[in-house]
Amino acid sequence: MEEILLVALAHIIFLWHFRSILIVTIPLPVSILISFILMKEFGITSNIMSLSGIAIAIGVLVDAGIVMTENVIRHCERLEAGPGKPTAEPEEIWHVTLKAAQQVGRPIFFAMFDHHPGLRAGVSR
Repeated sequence: MEEILLVALAHIIFLWHFRSILIVTIPLPVSILISFILMKEFGITSNIMSLSGIAIAIGVLVDAGIVMTENVIRHCERLEAGPGKPTAEPEEIWHVTLKAAQQVGRPIFFAMFDHHPGLRAGVSR
């Protein structure tokens, strides 16, 4: 519950966008619930290592969500910028959102592997 409040507070401070708060905070309890369900199914105990892994995953999820949301909002503001310009159509907003998500999606995904020493060593060979 505390992580949801902290993420919502970070969004309120930095983005001031209500819908983005919901988009990033709703997956947090769902991902934690799915993590514990899968841990039970695979027989993984909830010790310090597994709980720390979940905490790190939550941090990565929040960070990726904030970066992605910020980029999408920036692209949508560019789309609607200009005096006298009519409001963009939903399909146009969808394409801009998809483009913005693709711009930061790959770097976020591959940045996660950069911090894992075993994976980094295998890539450098």
